[in-house]
Amino acid sequence: MTKEVSDAIREAQDFLADSNVSELIIETLKGAEDLQLISSILQFGISYSLGGNKKCQNSILEKLMEDTNNDLFLKIESIISSLGKKISSRIADVIFHIEPRSDEFVVQSLDRYDFFHRESRSLKKFGAFET
Repeated sequence: MTKEVSDAIREAQDFLADSNVSELIIETLKGAEDLQLISSILQFGISYSLGGNKKCQNSILEKLMEDTNNDLFLKIESIISSLGKKISSRIADVIFHIEPRSDEFVVQSLDRYDFFHRESRSLKKFGAFET
């Protein structure tokens, strides 16, 4: 990353820190129900503190310290639990060949097995579609 790009990122981060973006991030995460919104705000939070910007990190830390009921961490625990249940349910559906429901998280997969063939000293692929 060039110095100009690094300086531009730091300048933008400092502006966001001065604009109290850490509160926006934390409060949005606490109240969000939509997984797409949660994903986007998490990516924004990562970008906000990209490169170890101390001003940004400290502003997030201050907001977390104000959350004495740990509402954010309880929300994150709830999100992880919910995703775990959806993933587990979807894996069971795939294993038992149950058709996915349109209102749930859908994963498409293709099993492919790589085996090392000792004689030819190469990898052989089984279960994959040839293109």
